[in-house]
Amino acid sequence: MTPGAFSLVVSRTKGPQAVKIIAEILGVSETEAREKCLGLGLCVARDISLDEAQNLLTRFRSLGAKARIVKPM
Repeated sequence: MTPGAFSLVVSRTKGPQAVKIIAEILGVSETEAREKCLGLGLCVARDISLDEAQNLLTRFRSLGAKARIVKPM
């Protein structure tokens, strides 16, 4: 598996801190990030290393947001 073969998906969330982080990662406004967070799952980072994915996962979970690491088949 290549080092940058992981993605991080965040489940629907309204947490202001999680929305702020998502806005930063995606490079969008907090309003746009909040709208994107209404879906069932939002891929906030793609083609990242496992370490990066785990760091983001820990960050979101510490805020009470549900997130998961996805790796391609």
